This record gives sequence, structure tokens and C-alpha cells, in this order.
Amino acid sequence: MAAWAALRRRYWASLPARLRLLRVATVSLAAALALLLALAGLAATSTWDTVA
Repeated sequence: MAAWAALRRRYWASLPARLRLLRVATVSLAAALALLLALAGLAATSTWDTVA
């Protein structure tokens, strides 16, 4: 039982670090997606300019 309590304590102690890692990963993915969308928008705009 003491080992289980120690593991549980360790899990809750390391939770903020995991949440921070998750937040960094989410922000990175969102930034990459925004960049890709911006590039796609620019490419589509220039494509329509050459068509018209």
C-alpha cells in the first residue's frame, strides 16, 4: 500500500509537467496549421490571379 501511495503521489507531482508538455504540443500544432493555411491561402490567391 505504501508503494501505491508513493506512485500516486509521484503521478500527481508530475502532472503539471505533463500538462505543460501538452500545452506546448497543442500550441505548436496550432501554429503549424495556421502557417500552412496562410501559405495555402497565398497560393490560392496567386493561382486565381493568373487564371483571371
